[in-house]
Amino acid sequence: MPPLIGAKLKNVQADAWLDGLANHLYPGEEVTALARTNLMQPNSNAIAITNARLVAFHGRDVARNGVKREVAADQIERVGIPRKISGHFLIVETKTGEVLTFGALRRADFDLIHDAVGQLAASGPAPAVAAWLAARYEQERQIASAWEHVELIGESPSDQAWQVLKEHSTQDDTAWFLIGARDGGAFAAFDDHCVIVKPGGPTTFPGRKINTFRYADIAGIEYKAGSVEGALEVLMADDKSHANKDRWTPGAHNPRTSPNALPLDADTYRDALPRLNEVRERIANAQRP
Repeated sequence: MPPLIGAKLKNVQADAWLDGLANHLYPGEEVTALARTNLMQPNSNAIAITNARLVAFHGRDVARNGVKREVAADQIERVGIPRKISGHFLIVETKTGEVLTFGALRRADFDLIHDAVGQLAASGPAPAVAAWLAARYEQERQIASAWEHVELIGESPSDQAWQVLKEHSTQDDTAWFLIGARDGGAFAAFDDHCVIVKPGGPTTFPGRKINTFRYADIAGIEYKAGSVEGALEVLMADDKSHANKDRWTPGAHNPRTSPNALPLDADTYRDALPRLNEVRERIANAQRP
């Protein structure tokens, strides 16, 4: 059944928004209503009610950036459209007491959106979506539990880096040790590969960088000292840019921005050396004929 469309929203625009939103929906999730809004923070100009949640997004970049704000069906306590200085805003109060704003609505859309959100809250998520969400939650719980037992060497990385690592792994494929460099990122060793995670830059995940190195492709793992800080570097067989250098120098090769390096002090490197030697053995084994 096609979704209900708000006033002054042309079908061609609605179709473009739905296409952009499609890759950000859960399995079995379907849009039931769509309307224009206006919200500054987070910047969004549309809302969608699905059979599982209410979401806000910006139609121009939804395909790339996804949902800006959301509330699950079973978390909606109350919904209202009170008047404020700049218009009537869709407000949702959650069962935990949080008050979320989803943007200013056109008066012609009041009944459509109020009824659609009310129906969503009353019916809860569709059974197929609820089952998928429950399975995902259990998988995330198991992954989080597995990471609690991973050996940490050095300083704990940022919450952002932890999240990237958990998204990268599965319950059957968790790192066996981790070197943390706080806001500098982390190095994690898995069974057949290692990764370096650091914030910022062109990323697999928005605002976060993760670089994967297969043991079969690695030429070596080295530690290079520097005048301020050293770096753990993963050398690839086809990369000669750091050949014959044992120190980091100012300029192009910065361990905080290089995708194959982790800023690391000498003491932490010495603590991690036994484990890194195990990684070097795995690299050698992966490359034996």
